[in-house]
Amino acid sequence: MNLQLIFSNSFAGRTEFEVTEGIRAWDMMLVITKGTMVCRLDGREITVGENEVLCIPANTEFFRWIVEPIDFFQFVYHTDPQSPICAQMSAGKLNIPKENVAAMAENYSLLFHLPENRELFLHMIERIAIEHYIHRQSERHGTEGYSEDILTVLRYMNDHMAEKIDLDALAEQVYLSHVGLIWKFKNQLHTTPSRYLIKLRMHYAKQLLHEGTMRVGEIANMCGYANAYYFANAFRKETGMSPSEFRKKHTYAAKKP
Repeated sequence: MNLQLIFSNSFAGRTEFEVTEGIRAWDMMLVITKGTMVCRLDGREITVGENEVLCIPANTEFFRWIVEPIDFFQFVYHTDPQSPICAQMSAGKLNIPKENVAAMAENYSLLFHLPENRELFLHMIERIAIEHYIHRQSERHGTEGYSEDILTVLRYMNDHMAEKIDLDALAEQVYLSHVGLIWKFKNQLHTTPSRYLIKLRMHYAKQLLHEGTMRVGEIANMCGYANAYYFANAFRKETGMSPSEFRKKHTYAAKKP
């Protein structure tokens, strides 16, 4: 997804914003864990409350105020304009179940106390984007959207990307056979579970490589590959270049004026 984190912070008991209105050249996301706020975007007034997420894309005029004191996490970042998942994150409240936001917020609290948490925050922003994409697509397509068992599988893959995922066991978890899981994936996502998982891991690998702060072996482990050699082969098959070549190319591109 190639997200670039600018900064992140957290606040508790805020009664007013330091910046109440304006237009910014970056994307902003607020994860509200307590209280209520209102934001005016594109002529719409949007109320955002506990366990809800507000997205303010780059170059969007906003005016915001706090109704009840709020606790929230704030993420400021750049998105990849070519990503279909990022393209779905339009201005407003994101379409994510409150219980899912609450679970993610617990992880955010822990991450702020960890050193070198930049890559982990990027992963969490990506998780929000994927959750929103999944639920928005499901609503748009109605009965032709993603079924609850497939949504469960997608969430599990996203949350356990660094682990070895047994697709047979995962199918049993949602009361499907291996063949049944493949059929549902092909019917709803037009791909197989194994292919989707590879795509998900490679997206995350590109993001970590773009950051340029971790060794390839460490990135392999975070993407679910115990062996850096197998990871490099999978990455080359997906992108046409090795992880090191990808990093060198994108680091050079980022430094160009």
